[in-house]
Amino acid sequence: MSKCIWKVFNLKYLKKTNRLAIFSFYDCEGHVDVYVIHLLQNVRIFVDYLVIVCNGNADKESSVFFREISDCFILRENIGYDAGGYKDAILWMSSENGIKGYNELILFNNTFFGFFYPLREMFSEMDKDREIDFWGITKHPCGELVNDYRFKEHIQAYFLVIRKKMFHSQEFINFWQSMNYPIDYHMAVQQFEIAFTEFFTEKGFVCGAYCDLQKIGIKPKYGENPYLTYGYELIVQMRCPVLKIKSIYIENSRGSGILEAIDYLQKMQIYDTDYIWQYLIRICRNGGISTYFDFNRLEQFCRRFPCLYVYGNGAYGKWIKWYLQLRNFPFGGFVVTHKNRGLEEEAIEYIKLRARPDAGWILALNVKNTREVLHFIRNDISEDRLLVGIK
Repeated sequence: MSKCIWKVFNLKYLKKTNRLAIFSFYDCEGHVDVYVIHLLQNVRIFVDYLVIVCNGNADKESSVFFREISDCFILRENIGYDAGGYKDAILWMSSENGIKGYNELILFNNTFFGFFYPLREMFSEMDKDREIDFWGITKHPCGELVNDYRFKEHIQAYFLVIRKKMFHSQEFINFWQSMNYPIDYHMAVQQFEIAFTEFFTEKGFVCGAYCDLQKIGIKPKYGENPYLTYGYELIVQMRCPVLKIKSIYIENSRGSGILEAIDYLQKMQIYDTDYIWQYLIRICRNGGISTYFDFNRLEQFCRRFPCLYVYGNGAYGKWIKWYLQLRNFPFGGFVVTHKNRGLEEEAIEYIKLRARPDAGWILALNVKNTREVLHFIRNDISEDRLLVGIK
């Protein structure tokens, strides 16, 4: 066991039923957003026993919610990321013989929005292949991490489903007992997510993915993260029930169709996309994430102006345009220093624009080009009417 502070509430007798779920939660403020409530309400009606492992802290309101919706609530020190939370919960429950009564184990966390489509749809599809011992929603092709660490294709671990044969095995316990608590993000990916698939497939267990992009003719290239590269295809064409939070950040989502997918969810009334923006604005406001454009600053800036010009009509510019349209902010058009042929989006050159004097300006460019443009326009536009990326 880790050197953790354990507080267990509402620990009930572990009944011999069908499906067990362990939810690993972390938030820099210990706050449960509406999107998490929606996630857990969907899972709660789908499982017989729900364990919530809170890594770090939970505020009073969130603690009350966790205790009410779960069968077992564990508050632990934030050691080892999600993997550390799973490790402690699984080894503790195994020592109490609390896993043996179930036929399926779900491991999931709060790093994604969802569920957009009924869980029974995904599970019914995966139940057709009873040869699979564990599965996830997406799988990552071969690639490499920092320090030239190369890895094999693996199931991504934000939502894992493990069947009875595997999680009742001694190999399953051995994996968690031998796994060290990761001390950074890359170690968590390497020692848990990547190692999980490699360890169990070498032991003869069979894995699968619900959203296999090859079914729609897409074979991800070396190192391509599917949810960062094919967001639109996953959600709209393959009915992927979740959206990874990091896939929305501008540095990740350019060209992936993520914002178009969010637009689809909104227009088709599949998911309340306000859940997404409420979380991103709060977490940026309190320094919980660092992205090229701070969602809180972006939101507050856009609310101040009756018209917003976007300087740059490349990938960053298109992202900002989509954001403005999704949030119903007044998009005044693209502005560029010099017009280039071949760009899809129409733009007007800065020196030819008769700009509204009360408009706000968003510089949607990379760092180098942002500096050049700032130097070019610094005598024309006051700082309070300019918003640039934070890096």
